[in-house]
Amino acid sequence: MLENEKILKFDIIIEIRKRIPMCFTSNGQFIISSVEKNNASELKIIIIENNVDRIIIEDIVLGYLFRNNHLTHNVKDQVYLVLDFFFKN
Repeated sequence: MLENEKILKFDIIIEIRKRIPMCFTSNGQFIISSVEKNNASELKIIIIENNVDRIIIEDIVLGYLFRNNHLTHNVKDQVYLVLDFFFKN
């Protein structure tokens, strides 16, 4: 991988990390309202266009949920919802 490709990939990951909180409610639920759905749809375009791996998205989501104390008993369900939304047609 060329150096400029590494920088581009890093910038994409930073952008996803910035946007992922806008896809969740304040209590850590993925896409409850149309606002979160619109934000997630915009993020999905970025993920697909840049061929971002599922594992990277899973890591970003788990990190977000952990940092915001949203690791509850249904955290696996939330991660599956996110991955289904971003990676299923």
